[in-house]
This record gives sequence, C-alpha cells and structure tokens, in this order.
Amino acid sequence: MRTPANIYASELQAQHTIESDDLLKICRLAKVENVFDKIESFSFEQFFGFACHLFITTESRSSREQLAHLLPKFGSIAVFSLLKISHHLSTADSALEREQQLAMLSMQSLKTMSVPTLVIGLAQIIETEIGAEQRNYQDTMDMVVPALITLTAYHGENILSVLSDKLSAAAWNDLQQQLLQALSTLRVQSPLRNSSTHPIKVKVKNSELQLAEVAC
Repeated sequence: MRTPANIYASELQAQHTIESDDLLKICRLAKVENVFDKIESFSFEQFFGFACHLFITTESRSSREQLAHLLPKFGSIAVFSLLKISHHLSTADSALEREQQLAMLSMQSLKTMSVPTLVIGLAQIIETEIGAEQRNYQDTMDMVVPALITLTAYHGENILSVLSDKLSAAAWNDLQQQLLQALSTLRVQSPLRNSSTHPIKVKVKNSELQLAEVAC
C-alpha cells in the first residue's frame, strides 16, 4: 500500500554510513586547520554541505574522485545534491573537462548507494516538489526522470517497486506518466564497448510500464 513519504531529518541521517575517519579525510582534503574544533561546530547537514561544496570547487582531480567515494556515505541527504550536479553539468552546452568529470562522478556516486537509501532521497524530492509551482515541479522532474531511468537500468526493476511504495498515489501516478513519456523517446547508449543498447523490461506492480529500452 502506498503511503505519503514523510521523511524527517532523523530518518535521513539513519541512512548514513559516514565515520569519523571519513570526516577527517574530508577535512584533510580541504586542508582545514583545527579539524576537531570545526567538526564539533558542524551539524550533520552543514558537514555534508561543506563536503559537497569542496567536491564542486576543488581543482584537484584526485580530491574529486575521493570525495565522490565519500559523499554517498552521507546517505539519502546526498541524493538531491548529486542529482543536481549530474543533471546540470551533463546538460550544459559547453561543459569543461572538470565539469564533465563532476557529472560522471556524481552519477557514479548515486549508483553506489543502496536502493533503500536512493528511494528515501528520491521520494523526499518528489513529494516535496509535487506541491510546488508547476514550473518548479517540472524542472525537478526533468532532472529526476532521466536519472531514475539510468539508476533503474543499473540497479534493476526493484528500485521502481520500492519507490512506488514510498510515494503517495498522486506522486506515483504522475511519475509513471513521465517515465512512460521519457522512455518512449529516450535511448540511452550503453557504456559497453560496442555502444549497443539492450532492452530490459520495466514492469512494476499496478503500473502501466511494460517495455522500455534503456542501457544496462
């Protein structure tokens, strides 16, 4: 039975796997002095914001790669930021090499998250935005839908089944329609050497989704 996604900060934090050594590593990457004093003054959300800002702004390719490995450990609080980075930089007209790498690393980070963690983050985004102005809501869905197709191809159909149980009926019905529209025109190129596409069935209980061609 689908229920509204009432996701509180405590639930978001419960999904994280970040440890003290990870926090110290982030501070070392930022070359922060008085590490322990600064950590004590940060809330969980503030430290994630600090790590995400460093990920975007650092000029070090190695630091970006290390942070891409660490950001998913913050749990579902990281989903929205990683989605935004991946979407906006991958669709930029003239992305620099650094921006292209950020987009790629952001999607890789999302793929490393567990399905339950991804679903909590995605459900919060969709349920929060569904009551917003139509333009803002559609901008958000234009970001969520392509990413969800990619993540479904990577994780399998289970992510849609779990997401359907987290969303309200109205949000799930609208998401289904938008997925169908996107899948009717979208062919995602496989990262395999021959760049071929492979059909997978996207079949969710009580949904209209039947068959789509997405990269696997």
